[in-house]
Amino acid sequence: VECDEEIQDASPIFSDNCDELLDIVSNEITEDLDCGSTITRTWTATDDCGNEVSTSQTITVVDTTDPVLIGVPADVTAECDDVPAAATVTADDNCAENLEVFFAEGFEATDCGYILTRIWSTSDECGNTASATQIVTVVDTTAPVVVSSPADVTIECDQPEPTDVAIFSDNCDDELTLETISSINMLDCGYE
Repeated sequence: VECDEEIQDASPIFSDNCDELLDIVSNEITEDLDCGSTITRTWTATDDCGNEVSTSQTITVVDTTDPVLIGVPADVTAECDDVPAAATVTADDNCAENLEVFFAEGFEATDCGYILTRIWSTSDECGNTASATQIVTVVDTTAPVVVSSPADVTIECDQPEPTDVAIFSDNCDDELTLETISSINMLDCGYE
C-alpha cells in the first residue's frame, strides 16, 4: 500500500475438527525500512487440547507518489520596471511533511529585454521528485519621457547660443542615447 492509504483490518478464519471456540492471539510487528516499512501480522489459534496453528500477513508500505508543488505562477510578460517577485512555492506530499523547496533562476538577454527562467524543485526521502518552471518575458514597450526641456529664448546675434539640453528618463534604460537635431530658419533680420 501507499503510505497514505488506509490499512484494512484483517481477521483470518480458523476451524478445528473438535473445538468450536478456539483461543486466537494476534501480534503485529512494524519494521522501518529506508523508504517505507513492513508490517507483519501473525495470528495463532489454539484448541482446548493445546494444538495450535499460525498464519501471517505481510503489508509493505511504500511511497511511489511524487510531491506536488503549490503556488507556481503562470508564465508572464512584464515591463522591465514591473517584474513580479519570485513566488513562495510550497510542496505537498502524501507521506512526508515540510518538504524543502529549492529555487533557482537564470537570465537570457534578448534584443530588447531579457527572459527570466525561474525553477522550483523538491524531493522526498524516497527519491520522488517534482519541479516546475515559470518563464518571465521582460520587455520594454514604454517610450522615454521628457523630464525637462530648455525654454525658448531670444538672444542678440553676438551672444553665445545656449547649451542647455533636454533631460529624459526611461523606465528601463539608465543610459539613453541622446540625439540633437538642429535646423536654421532664416528670418528678415536674424534666424531661429
